[in-house]
Amino acid sequence: MLTNTEELAEEVRIVAHYAPVRVFIHAIWKTLIGIGTLAVTLLVPWFVFVIEPKSPPGVALIGLMPLLYTLVSLPFGLRALRGAFAKDCYIRAGHEGVEIRFPDYNFHWSSLNFRYRMSANVFPWKNISEWRLRTYKLNGTKVRSSLILETNTGVLEIERFWFKEDSQSIMDALDAARASMLKARAGKPHADYPNTVWGEDGNIRPASEFEWVSSVVGNYAVRFKLAGQPHSTYPNVVWNTDGKVDPATGYVWATGDGFDVVAGDQCQVEG
Repeated sequence: MLTNTEELAEEVRIVAHYAPVRVFIHAIWKTLIGIGTLAVTLLVPWFVFVIEPKSPPGVALIGLMPLLYTLVSLPFGLRALRGAFAKDCYIRAGHEGVEIRFPDYNFHWSSLNFRYRMSANVFPWKNISEWRLRTYKLNGTKVRSSLILETNTGVLEIERFWFKEDSQSIMDALDAARASMLKARAGKPHADYPNTVWGEDGNIRPASEFEWVSSVVGNYAVRFKLAGQPHSTYPNVVWNTDGKVDPATGYVWATGDGFDVVAGDQCQVEG
């Protein structure tokens, strides 16, 4: 897996720009909600024990309910306020994969001091299984959306307010970036499977003059189409499955050094 931005290939482009103003507004809203629920938490016990001392003590427990939301909303808002204008935040895509960098405002033990931490990930295309749009509705009305990125290490949800572009635009840009990668890679040899090349559809294909050994999905073994047939130029030699030549049955290399048409060796064979 790629570990830093320098490993992204050329033709890298930003597909989503960080939206500091939108993040700041969202942070203000979260902070105000947190302060409001904190005020309710403090006012309920004061009302029970000072204003209405005859109220059942159990009523004070009602104040604990907004406290739970305060513990979530207020720290999130304060962390977001600190990170609203963070630098170098974006989603970039290139021939090697997708890089996502933005402040992470969710709770971590290291964020107890209301500091955010920078989330920076680089996902090679082969590690990304899918990206899709997730829409949240309230009573049938769309309230927000996010982009879901499924990788081999888990699921990453990218909230709408983080970036200027909407989720659908980011998806379209990722589609275009992946299509560009597939086009640039098409016809190039695969690093792990000899005598195979990449197709424009992202699948692996046999190289020119080769064919699949088996039709089983996931079996990438290939063989030379003329394997076992005599070479048209050099007598007493036949093509092997790797696209090179071997002595015909009953023959050995005259020099013992082997024979390679590509390299230009012209050894003779003797029975």
